[in-house]
Amino acid sequence: MLADSQHSECDADEHAHILHLVRVGKLFELRDWVVSGKPTLIPRNVTIKKSLIYVAVMRGNHSMVSYLWENAVQHEWEIESLLSIVVESETSASTEIAKYLLSQEFAVDDV
Repeated sequence: MLADSQHSECDADEHAHILHLVRVGKLFELRDWVVSGKPTLIPRNVTIKKSLIYVAVMRGNHSMVSYLWENAVQHEWEIESLLSIVVESETSASTEIAKYLLSQEFAVDDV
């Protein structure tokens, strides 16, 4: 889900916490975070490698990728080349993640 002006960014501590949840695959804890209304939009000053959805793709966590895509908020720069990253990641789940993103009408201009 793309961010707009109404979405606030999380602070550095919140970002570190939810990034940890994604890195270790704690999907239920991340879901609790989102359901409670806490922010998921990462600070603009971080690199792509600290993007939640990027980390989920690189770990090959299909469930985490689909949850983040459907329920968390991302900056446009986080998803601009996401499909290329999926294809290059060469995880065992990369094909399924790519199929999922394409099923969500993901723009394929950058692949």
